[in-house]
Amino acid sequence: MIPASSSSSAIFAAIAAGDTAALQRLVRTADAQHVNAITSINKSVQVVYTPLIRAAEAGDVDAVAILLAHPDINVNRPPGVPPLVLQTLAPYLCVDSVVALLVQDLPISVDSANPSRLVDNPDHSFYSWMIFLDPELKVPDDVSKLAVIQRILDLELFAQVPRTHVVRRLMAAPDEHGRPAIDAADADVRAFLTNQLYFLGRYELLLDAPPVHVSATSVVVLAYDHGMYAQVFEEEAEGDDNDGYLLDLNGFCNCLRALAPLRATDDISDDATMHRWEAEFEMLDTDRDDVITRDEFLRYCDQTFGPYLKVAIKFIKSQADYDRECYHRQRLDLNFVLGLVPSPAELPDDFAQTMSQLPLSHLSHINMAEYANLVVMPAADRSLEDIFLKERPSEAQVIDMIKQVAAALDHLHSHRIVHGDLKKLNVLRMGQQRDSNDSVMMLSDIMYVTEKGRIPVLGTQKSHDMASSPAHTPLSSMISSQSITDSTQLNLGDLSLWRLDLDKLTAGRVLS
Repeated sequence: MIPASSSSSAIFAAIAAGDTAALQRLVRTADAQHVNAITSINKSVQVVYTPLIRAAEAGDVDAVAILLAHPDINVNRPPGVPPLVLQTLAPYLCVDSVVALLVQDLPISVDSANPSRLVDNPDHSFYSWMIFLDPELKVPDDVSKLAVIQRILDLELFAQVPRTHVVRRLMAAPDEHGRPAIDAADADVRAFLTNQLYFLGRYELLLDAPPVHVSATSVVVLAYDHGMYAQVFEEEAEGDDNDGYLLDLNGFCNCLRALAPLRATDDISDDATMHRWEAEFEMLDTDRDDVITRDEFLRYCDQTFGPYLKVAIKFIKSQADYDRECYHRQRLDLNFVLGLVPSPAELPDDFAQTMSQLPLSHLSHINMAEYANLVVMPAADRSLEDIFLKERPSEAQVIDMIKQVAAALDHLHSHRIVHGDLKKLNVLRMGQQRDSNDSVMMLSDIMYVTEKGRIPVLGTQKSHDMASSPAHTPLSSMISSQSITDSTQLNLGDLSLWRLDLDKLTAGRVLS
């Protein structure tokens, strides 16, 4: 321990007198020995103080700020001092002071030889971070613990370290009993830190398995969406911060229209679906005031669609491909084409940096920063390719699936567009029909659709006229009910209709 000297005594005297101007002058020229000196004060027992602890106990926020600004200040307690500085001072600090205090005693630091790598902080020993997360530690009403945590995460010190790495280490930092710090945090802090681990603050990317699709034009990965229900509620609810936001029947139905792609059995053009939504709203409106709360809506979504909402995020390289995909998915019938689900309306300013740090390590040959456009879709059960390779559907199920493919293609053709990249991988099973066990099949990968009369050249933005292509029979005519009832054609080992030659079909082969 460093005993007080004449210089440090002057610092203690300035703190006792509340003379911040004198303290400022003394600290400016003081070295580590002087700002961290100890002295004893007789109370009922002998108590040991450092200048920082003395200022903290006195509640002198200005003095604490001056001392914390010294580069060599030690925030740890010397032997024999029971309370930690943070515990004593927390009720009096502003956000800047709390951050400055925590930075002195974080459990992690950055490797001096590799600034993108985290290491344990060798000077950390008094658990300031863990005590800060404890709900028992009170801070002023105008100081948000979440704002303090955000400032810690945004420190220049961690600029080259992926955000998720910093968050995981801070959440796992052990307290003096070896328990993870996150276990002591309240629900708001836990939710905030957990959301920091998610892509765009809401998508829990499922990176243990390989991506669903990787090509030169797009990458598709699966994820759990933890923010979709809240997003649609906020877009439709009315109210204010004081009285809260509420959802009426019209807003409720608009929310379910936006969420309709999650449940393939919901036909939003069907009166029966609207009647069911009205009945469900009436059940939620238990106090009969014609509105429901956010919590009531979120509980309904958890029970209806599931608490873990699985989606497929498609990262698209070309802006033109992205625009075409969004345009056609929004104008086509969701009974035939896989629709889009609500996703962030605006991407953050640091989206490019976020993409470059996206942890797809097994895709080292792919620069994810180039895939700057994204759409979000419901996750499929399986593709027609997977069904063909891994299942043994009955004859009736095969017939039904082929009919659905033909109907979906006819729907595209009725809008004067063709798919352009039709293959088994782009036909997806999206669950089962409400009144039977039959699969619901839909078309996906709409990037290559093009106007009828033009054939897309796959992998490019070009197309050429179909006028020079030979005439062919439409697929819907090829798969008439008469042609697929011949059981001799339904041997799954060699089923021309099952295969459909989908891997070889182009727009020119499908349309006359």
